[in-house]
Amino acid sequence: MRLSARQRFARFVLICIVATGIFLLKTAFDWNRGAKQLQAARLNRIEMAEQVEALRERLRYMQTDEYIMRVARQELGYILPGEIRYVVEE
Repeated sequence: MRLSARQRFARFVLICIVATGIFLLKTAFDWNRGAKQLQAARLNRIEMAEQVEALRERLRYMQTDEYIMRVARQELGYILPGEIRYVVEE
């Protein structure tokens, strides 16, 4: 059975509408996935910036006399002139 020109045109229009709908759904899905990836990247950037700031703060502390004295006394066993070291054996 041969379709009339009107029926063929209606079928063509229907196929175009369905194809456009599929394309729009795929585009919306891709956009949504991209938006989620962008949000994850932004959160990762914020976390990394916080880590960098924490490392900068730690570096600032490690350059202070207080830190140097603590390390010298606790880890290296140094004492200041005039101090007496007591060793307690258990």
